[in-house]
Amino acid sequence: MMKPLANKSLHDIYMEKEIKLYRNLPIRLLLDRDTSKFWRGQSVCGKFPRIYDIRLRNTQYQSLNTTNQTVLLHGAYYDDRIPGQPYIRLIAGGRFANGLPPMFCQMWFRDQKYPVEVPVAWSRYLHGNGVHGHWHPEMFFGHLITCPIPEKVIHKVPDVVTMVANSCDRSYNALKVWNERPKKIKDFAICVKSMWSPFKDNTKALIEWIEINIAQGAKSIQMYVQTITPNIRKVFDHYEQLGLVEIFQMEWPGSVPTSASPWLQQWYYPNVTWIHSSFDHYAYNDCLYRNLYKFQYIALLDLDELLMPTQHKTWRGLFQDLKNNGNDPLDYSSIMFYHLYFFGNKTGQSQTGHAMMDSDLRTAIPIPQAWQIKGFFNTQRNLIVFNHYTIDCITRSCETYHVDLSMGQLNHYRSDCVKVSIITPEICSTMKNTLTQDTLTKRYEDPVALNVFRTLQTIDFDPIYEG
Repeated sequence: MMKPLANKSLHDIYMEKEIKLYRNLPIRLLLDRDTSKFWRGQSVCGKFPRIYDIRLRNTQYQSLNTTNQTVLLHGAYYDDRIPGQPYIRLIAGGRFANGLPPMFCQMWFRDQKYPVEVPVAWSRYLHGNGVHGHWHPEMFFGHLITCPIPEKVIHKVPDVVTMVANSCDRSYNALKVWNERPKKIKDFAICVKSMWSPFKDNTKALIEWIEINIAQGAKSIQMYVQTITPNIRKVFDHYEQLGLVEIFQMEWPGSVPTSASPWLQQWYYPNVTWIHSSFDHYAYNDCLYRNLYKFQYIALLDLDELLMPTQHKTWRGLFQDLKNNGNDPLDYSSIMFYHLYFFGNKTGQSQTGHAMMDSDLRTAIPIPQAWQIKGFFNTQRNLIVFNHYTIDCITRSCETYHVDLSMGQLNHYRSDCVKVSIITPEICSTMKNTLTQDTLTKRYEDPVALNVFRTLQTIDFDPIYEG
């Protein structure tokens, strides 16, 4: 349940809500009169924007107009993983893959009146060389932009970054620089790409999935959300109050329907899938860069997937075993699990009333050619990530460790095979005819079932949405 809002004015309630919604916009600094006046009181280079100068697009983006295209800026992050040379990394969208125009990065420090300006060192498409074969006037390909922090301020972290097309231009955007550093880095976090479920209420299955991941060792589950039902929102609010789930609102870049229009969005999802597939890259890499110094490993999962250790109950136990056997996960950019389908229950009847723990029939062999593997990404080694593999690494040399099936697997709960060229009808038929029983999730049944029950009893669901 949400915390009571007593003793808060409507002004404060809206302020807190919108600071969270516009999380990449430095609202407090933009509205701080002393700081804004300090930065705006110079005319040597650039002009710090006022809050009403910001060119916002769909809450999560700010536009930068250049001579040949519009660039949509999403987030900015401090990165000092390379000794002796810290960087500001930015996630932004452009009209063409690997085709962002030249730009300048203006770094603003609270104790300096003038910005420190550097040209963008390079930008790189978030999906590597795998350019989608579609183009649409509202398609914005995600990119990682890199700006080196110069020697004269190398030991300082900028508070705000503004981007301009020409040196010392006036800026019409402002990005908060993410640099969260708790006293101790935790081990495992999960991020889920932008969730769009305005018409399907699967609250019980969602709670089960959350509880299994917590039982396996997830210290944080971070949900990127577009549009969801009121009951799913209540589930997220409940776990957010417990400090186990974080919610991040996401929108498509460009002039397409926002989450305020779920009925209209539904016509885009089946017909322009390449738009939201490309858009997911923003969430994957925002997850990486926000968590650089908070978690050692992140996993990019869907709600029908589990990373399942076979000889241990927890991921920590599995990783310790790998280390003891000479394969320290810290030495790899990613730790990947082979992909196994689960197709229902051997008895055909529900045993526990919980979808994943009831599903115990899986394919005996993994999907061919290690296709669509998933796992954990080492935050200290990855530069760009995709949900199935590393795109680029800090050292430019990416090493992946593939977990043997005797040690772990990716459980994917489905009613049928994914329709892709690598899984022909013949291969799918063979997989379905060679199923084996797998009851590994039963190890978590007692604590998960109890916590699911308690959560269902705690939340005041709206019966109109129960499904």
